[in-house]
Amino acid sequence: MKPVEETYVLGFKNYLTAMENLNTEKVADLELVMCRDIHFVDPFNNVIGLEKVQTIFKHMYRKIKNARFIILNSALDLKNPDPVGLIRWRMEGNLKSNDRPWPIEGMSEIRFSVDGRVREHIDHWDSGEQFFERLPLIGWLVRLIKKGVKTA
Repeated sequence: MKPVEETYVLGFKNYLTAMENLNTEKVADLELVMCRDIHFVDPFNNVIGLEKVQTIFKHMYRKIKNARFIILNSALDLKNPDPVGLIRWRMEGNLKSNDRPWPIEGMSEIRFSVDGRVREHIDHWDSGEQFFERLPLIGWLVRLIKKGVKTA
């Protein structure tokens, strides 16, 4: 393995560990595994900058009690000049407002800087089914629309 590949492998392992151990107190530690100018995308956010990413996670921990990430699968593709990490994950926790479980499953696409830290994190998960359909009023409307376009 080339030294640069070893850097990406170590960076990916460190990132997986950081995400699995992430909690309210460890949000500041994301600076150890993310670049200051990280590009972060999820169904609700598209931001550039570590402080903005930390704000997103702090907000999540304010809204979801005992939130934690479980890494279900991961893969690192070193064949491309721009290596890509893929993470299949589940976020578990309960809404603080009503103590209702609020699990979300998704995939993350990760790209690295030359020092092995993450420079881009793009989340892919179904916000319609895993978020909007669970909301009291909006959920009913989303399910109605979904039923109208369903083919089978």
